[in-house]
Amino acid sequence: METEKGGQLPLFDVIVKRKSSGNWEYAVYRKSTLMERYLNVNTHHHASQYTALMPTIMHRVHTLSDTGSLETELINLTTALRRNGYITDMILKRTMKVDKKLCQLATHVNGEKEGAQPRARITIPYVAGTSEMIAKILNEHNVETRFNTDTKINRLLYGRKDNVPK
Repeated sequence: METEKGGQLPLFDVIVKRKSSGNWEYAVYRKSTLMERYLNVNTHHHASQYTALMPTIMHRVHTLSDTGSLETELINLTTALRRNGYITDMILKRTMKVDKKLCQLATHVNGEKEGAQPRARITIPYVAGTSEMIAKILNEHNVETRFNTDTKINRLLYGRKDNVPK
């Protein structure tokens, strides 16, 4: 059971702080052992996986921080993402998209999903360079493309045994 220390109480992913006025403020709680290692941009993954990571983490920061600590948390997040190989322009672009989406949700301006529904969905194996071109062509025809890894380690290793001499 967690106890209050120095006017602060960590609860799950949030740290609640008691102000001198008696009010509470809250921010993202990070354990002292946190490494802030995210999916590194220099690994062999599709770009959509990198770009999907940023809004997820940014949404977490927005929902777990109050207005007083939000700016500090976003700076910490930007620094951590840069250490993992993310480009500053890409981070800023995603930050603006998340801010816009949160404003729309807060004001209930747009209750429906923007854009037309895809005509079809397809999952193809990911091959660097080739899969992106196929997805671009399919996107022009309103076909949503998703990627998966074709070869997994267990498929390579499963059933591979040496022949036992008789």
